Amino acid sequence: MRAYGVADPNAGLAVGEIASDEWESLYDTLVAKGKVSLKAAGGVGVTIEKLDIADLDRALDANPAADITRVLESLRAGSSRHPAGWAVLARDPGVPDGGHERAHPRGVDAYRASTPSARHCCVG
Repeated sequence: MRAYGVADPNAGLAVGEIASDEWESLYDTLVAKGKVSLKAAGGVGVTIEKLDIADLDRALDANPAADITRVLESLRAGSSRHPAGWAVLARDPGVPDGGHERAHPRGVDAYRASTPSARHCCVG
């Protein structure tokens, strides 16, 4: 942010505080929905990822500098893989590991054979 002269809207705030009333309201709403059950939490996860993807797409549509584009594209690639895992949890909260094994497009064996960092970051 310093390189582009952008002020940090959260500077000076304690951990967990949000500078925007709109974002604070969204956060409170989603947390309340997610506390209902694991299934509800999975649905909230899907919602958050879809919001992230839409925000990243809007940022990319603004044609930012090349270094920012690389970061946004990387974030979007990761975010595009997450909804499948959350959706499995939303459908079946009893699935171990949040359902990532079943959500892996190449199946359980491919998930188990993948590296720990790959299992942590994505389902695809």
